[in-house]
Amino acid sequence: MPRKARSARAGALYHISHTCIQGTNAFRTPNDYKEFQLLLRDKQKEHAVTVPGLCLLPDGFHLLARPEDAGGLGRMMRDLLTTQVQRYRSRYGHQGALWHGRYRSVEVEQGPAADQVLALLRTLPVRRGLVTGEERWPWLRTEPSHSPAPNTERFVELCLRMPVPAGRPDWMLRAAADRLGSRPRGRPRREAVAAN
Repeated sequence: MPRKARSARAGALYHISHTCIQGTNAFRTPNDYKEFQLLLRDKQKEHAVTVPGLCLLPDGFHLLARPEDAGGLGRMMRDLLTTQVQRYRSRYGHQGALWHGRYRSVEVEQGPAADQVLALLRTLPVRRGLVTGEERWPWLRTEPSHSPAPNTERFVELCLRMPVPAGRPDWMLRAAADRLGSRPRGRPRREAVAAN
């Protein structure tokens, strides 16, 4: 049975993250990083998705993306990851899976919450020990934000580990309700099926 397609609203912001299988690095050389950035730029144009924030790490990546149409984000990610894995396998002779499951996609409220995610992307290389605070990570691209870097572990937990919308509490409730839709969860009862 195929997986349920992800839903993405046109014009909404999404924090996308993906990590490699343990012990594997998707980006081994500077050329790997550059090729992924060029590939992402091509797929953005092809699928009408803007990416205000990008952080490439040796074993994964984080994006802040805004699709112009509802299906654009999913199609962009499918094409991006498929092409990247094919290139990785041909270059390094890798067999089997490269990525750990499906990528995570969390809707983010525009405004302060999006600024916080952009600030978080800027701190990831330092948190991972890839650069010191004064150095600039070459594989990081973000638009300017007005928020200070997030320093609470609660915010990091919400953004990196939990697949829930990020924003003000009232906005998060609306976004979660939109995601779930008006249909009840689970299989319909037999009586309801027979009535239709």
